[in-house]
Amino acid sequence: MTSFHPNAPKVPTRPVGRIRTSILQLGWWQAGGPPYFPLSDINDLIEVRQICAERGVTHDCAPAYGKGLSEMLMYVSYCYLENAWRAAGLCSRREGDPIFTKCGLYWPRDGRMGTHADMHRSPDRHLGRAPESVGPEDVQQLILREFEASCTRLNIDYIHGYMLHWPLTKGGGTEPAMDWMLEGVLPAFARLWRDKRVGAIGFANIDLKILAPLQKKARELAQAMGPDGEGFAVHFIQNDRSMLGVDVHGGPFGARDILHGELADFCARENITRMAYSSLGHGPPIPPAGPFVYVDHWPQPREQQREMYEYRKAFHAKFAALAAALGCASPQMGLAWLMAHDLVPVFSATNVKFLVEDIDSVNYIDAVRSALPRIEALCEEYRAGLGHIVARYQTRAKW
Repeated sequence: MTSFHPNAPKVPTRPVGRIRTSILQLGWWQAGGPPYFPLSDINDLIEVRQICAERGVTHDCAPAYGKGLSEMLMYVSYCYLENAWRAAGLCSRREGDPIFTKCGLYWPRDGRMGTHADMHRSPDRHLGRAPESVGPEDVQQLILREFEASCTRLNIDYIHGYMLHWPLTKGGGTEPAMDWMLEGVLPAFARLWRDKRVGAIGFANIDLKILAPLQKKARELAQAMGPDGEGFAVHFIQNDRSMLGVDVHGGPFGARDILHGELADFCARENITRMAYSSLGHGPPIPPAGPFVYVDHWPQPREQQREMYEYRKAFHAKFAALAAALGCASPQMGLAWLMAHDLVPVFSATNVKFLVEDIDSVNYIDAVRSALPRIEALCEEYRAGLGHIVARYQTRAKW
């Protein structure tokens, strides 16, 4: 590609914080390269980057995706397009290149970032290697340093959406470190907001017992900042969610469900945008690619993972038939279903053909909305069968 197509149909947008985001976002986790995923060809990423610019699609990345590689490739791919970008009138990346990224996956003792591939050996969202003397002020400074590091890799001085990747915990435990988040993370976000370095702030993989006090504290910080704090709050959250009603490990969503229940109701009252990742990757809307591959950091035994894989593969035909009746492909139905429920899906694609198809899912929102009872019935059938598999293995574990 050598020139932009300014008349390409634009994806609708919605407000979040003091910016706007497209109603679906492209996730760059596949661009993290080894050891998480094979590094995609740079030419494919350049084409992906150009199409997203033409269609107005917001990007979602993170330092944890390849220890900063996804952020660096986002800038490198832009460099190949810069002349055509400017010729098309997109002179300002701040205005024409909306980017969301994350923070909080770090090991503060040695400063190394973790990746998803590291989680099984030493979970990077747990600051278990942190000295006992680490306090909220240290966390605040770590977040600010992470922000500057992301800006350096992206070669920008402004990030449209900035979020904490996982709730912080101490000492390898599971309980949220609320003091670190309330007195460390949020003040760092408030400072970036005051300095007009971010357009919206958020939290990922979060439940209501964490979100509610964070929002309360954010309101207090906004008031304390005076005019500079106007609009400061938690503007969005990002949790895993698919149309299937099961999480990334095959179980129920529970307290982190952003579609139903108290968390969703709280977001509606507080005008918090809900973003959904893993919208396509863990169920029939996309059949499993290639042979079964065991995932060693998932909690299920190998046999259970294999059986769930085969079940999803067999069930895909039913979803594909229903999608065809609506005039779309099953991945498009899955994305449109989320948008029909006022969620912002975060999908991933490094193949241009699939990218365009996924973006075009915005054209099927109304059709999917009209077929919600049929879709829900099929999803319920899928969940019931999956539940039998899970229950059978749980029973074995008891013996």
